[in-house]
Amino acid sequence: MNKKNSFIAKRIIAALMAIALIVGATVALPQTEIKTQAANDYSCVFNANYYYSANPDVALIIGSSYELLQAHFINYGMAEGRQGCESFNVYGYMAANPDLVLLYGNNLKAYYMHYVVFGKDEGREVITDPALIPDISLLIPETTGEQNNTGDTPKVTPVPTQITPTPGVQDNKNDTSQDSNNSKVVNPVKTKVNATVQKQVEDYFTKSVFVGDSIMVGYRNFVAKTPESPVSKAQFLAATSFSITHALNPASKDSLQPVYQGKKRNVWESISLMGAKHVFLMFGTNDLISKNAYVVEEQMFKLVDKILEVNPDVDIHIISMTPIAGGAQQKGALNNTSIPIYNSRLYADCVKKGYSYVELHKYMLDANGDLRKEYCSDKFVHLLPVAYENGWEPVFFNHVVNCLKKGK
Repeated sequence: MNKKNSFIAKRIIAALMAIALIVGATVALPQTEIKTQAANDYSCVFNANYYYSANPDVALIIGSSYELLQAHFINYGMAEGRQGCESFNVYGYMAANPDLVLLYGNNLKAYYMHYVVFGKDEGREVITDPALIPDISLLIPETTGEQNNTGDTPKVTPVPTQITPTPGVQDNKNDTSQDSNNSKVVNPVKTKVNATVQKQVEDYFTKSVFVGDSIMVGYRNFVAKTPESPVSKAQFLAATSFSITHALNPASKDSLQPVYQGKKRNVWESISLMGAKHVFLMFGTNDLISKNAYVVEEQMFKLVDKILEVNPDVDIHIISMTPIAGGAQQKGALNNTSIPIYNSRLYADCVKKGYSYVELHKYMLDANGDLRKEYCSDKFVHLLPVAYENGWEPVFFNHVVNCLKKGK
């Protein structure tokens, strides 16, 4: 279809939509457009009921006709980045597949079509939780553009970075409050449980081990001084300056591996000696200083593979990395641009591999996307006890409650 005919077809569709609103009738689409749509199955990216509910501005104009809703989605909604179903978020697809971003830039419709034609069958990942989707514009090279049929390169415009959740869907475990900038910050609210579940949660943590760097050392010190914490009986393998690279290297008396039973050991050996059943891992602070987010993510799952090789019966829980303070000196990729990208990759791999993901990052953020001042102890990355008490404790408690519900 040439540009002129395409333009005329779109005008016809717009006119039919207006007529449908006035007379309340379902209007058949032009035959040329039906042929174009029939060539692909859009069910993996489009559900009429979802699209109708999530896009009230569209519903107001064209009503509930399946054909007209699908036509709007294909001809306009994709290019606008509208979400067509619960299981596909175009920005989440971009974040999980940076190779496609290099190819398609900010041509949003291309991502929908790639997933329809190739991505779904390839098993490509899609991040669906808006809170885990980073600033997509950071992934798009300024010179990226898609060649159209005439060979011209369209001008690249910024991709929207604010992801709006589906109307009516709320997280009842979170409390949102307004800061001085009139922006929302999110605080976790501990799930209320009965005495039986409380005991089950405490038993779960008794069989758990938390592995990480100096930020995890801070949490270990907090729970040691807080006997009422359900995590107080968990074990810890944490050390200052510890990184994934160090964890993968052979242990020696001069290495940075944590000490267990009076000796520095690789974490998989210590986990085996502990008899732990639930392994919580949090790394990234010391790794991003010298490596990018994608390399660190790959190394994280190499460590997971090694742990499972020696301890095949444990379950894995990956904790998202927390942000750094606003105005802090950036070291390598240790910044609040790379950290969300790293976390989104961790989440995508957890979904793919069947591991549990613990979302902690968003509860540490201020309105600017930095570590909250009231949580930071050193104007950099380390945390005050209030951060562990108000953030970490309810997040881990709720996570384990959900694991118990799922039988994990």
